[in-house]
Amino acid sequence: MAHLGCDLIPERRLKSIFPDREMVDFVLREEHCTVLIECESTELAPLAKLQPDFELLRGALSSSMVAAMKRIYSTASKATSNPERLRLPSRRFLCVIVTYKDLYLGSGRSLWDEFLEERMSLHVTQLIDPNDLFVVSLEDFESLVSVSQNSERFIGSQLCELSKSNRTAATSESVFSQQRRNPQRCGLTW
Repeated sequence: MAHLGCDLIPERRLKSIFPDREMVDFVLREEHCTVLIECESTELAPLAKLQPDFELLRGALSSSMVAAMKRIYSTASKATSNPERLRLPSRRFLCVIVTYKDLYLGSGRSLWDEFLEERMSLHVTQLIDPNDLFVVSLEDFESLVSVSQNSERFIGSQLCELSKSNRTAATSESVFSQQRRNPQRCGLTW
C-alpha cells in the first residue's frame, strides 16, 4: 500500500495521535471517504469448517470480529470527535477487516446482523453503516490494492461501488471474493 502514493496513516502514528485508544492498523484518507483497515488473524477451527453449525460458527468467529469492530469504532469515534487531529476529508467510513483466508461471512450487513448487532452498541451504526463493512481475504485485499495501483480508481471508490451494489438484492453478492470474480454484475471494471 505504501507504493500507491495514497494518504495512509499507519497504526503507530495513530497511537501517537490518540495514545489512550485502540486503533485500526491503517487509516486511508481519500477525497470522498475514509477507509479504516483492520487486519485479523482469524481462522475457522477444523470442526467449524467440517460442521458449519450456526452456533459453532458464531462462537468461532464472534470474538475476533467483535474485537476488530471495536477497534474500528474506536478509531472512527476518535477521528470524528477530534477532526482536526486527523484532518479527514470525509466522515464516511468504509471498513475493511482483512483476514488470512476467506471466511465466507457474507456482506457487511449480514455480518452485522449475525455476529455483531447483539454485542455492539447502537452508537456504532451512527458512525458506520453496516453496508460499508467488508471482510476480505488477504488475497482479495491484494487484488484491490493492485487495481488501485494500476488505475485511477482508488480503494475507497471501489469499496463505495461495492457497498452500493450490495444494497440491492439484484446485484448483491454474498462474499467479497464473488464481487471480485463477477465485477460486471456490480458495475465494476476490474
